[in-house]
Amino acid sequence: MIGRTATYGRAAFAWAMKRGAVRANPFADLPVAKGIARRERVLSDDEIAEIWRVARTVTEPYGAIIRLLILTGQRRGEVAGMNWGEISDDLATWTMPGERTKNGSPHMVPLSAPARDLLSALLPENEGDPRRAIEDRRAWERDLLKRYLDQMREKCGLGITFDEAWDLYRQQIFLALLMWTPTLVHTRTTPDMQPEEMSLEMIKRMTAAISDLESLRSFA
Repeated sequence: MIGRTATYGRAAFAWAMKRGAVRANPFADLPVAKGIARRERVLSDDEIAEIWRVARTVTEPYGAIIRLLILTGQRRGEVAGMNWGEISDDLATWTMPGERTKNGSPHMVPLSAPARDLLSALLPENEGDPRRAIEDRRAWERDLLKRYLDQMREKCGLGITFDEAWDLYRQQIFLALLMWTPTLVHTRTTPDMQPEEMSLEMIKRMTAAISDLESLRSFA
């Protein structure tokens, strides 16, 4: 966690320096571990059972996402981004395209009977119903950004490409993180701007989005 925080902070301030928002990067000289230590803590059977039970009470699609994480053992972003086009007609396999996997290669996941039952229960009777998918935040963001770009090209002749706009979209989260982080420090010149609970919650959401969108890769 410390290593990730330092990495995100360094990237956020480097981004801000390029745009003249700040003069120095306080994270620049901080040592950052080369790798993230493997987790030794694993959930017990009782803990998994309790998470499964609570997930049944969570608003969909989030409860289904939690249960599919348990049933498939796949990454959070991959499960959250699942769509019906990746699921075979018999619900027996889930094939992710390379653009959605960490190594860039297509990945096929056999689905167990409990996973098939869960997916089957999510299927509306009407095949044209847009709810026939586990909510994919990334797909929604991309579609919305494409719509904005189309409108901006039509109205004002904007010449930016989708890839350029997507990178900028992923990078802007660092600016938000840069603006919220100082609210945790209360000095003579920076009075209590936000309740600490609010600041921590906002920072938590931003760092989660940075991880989910792989925002650091947008600087490559």
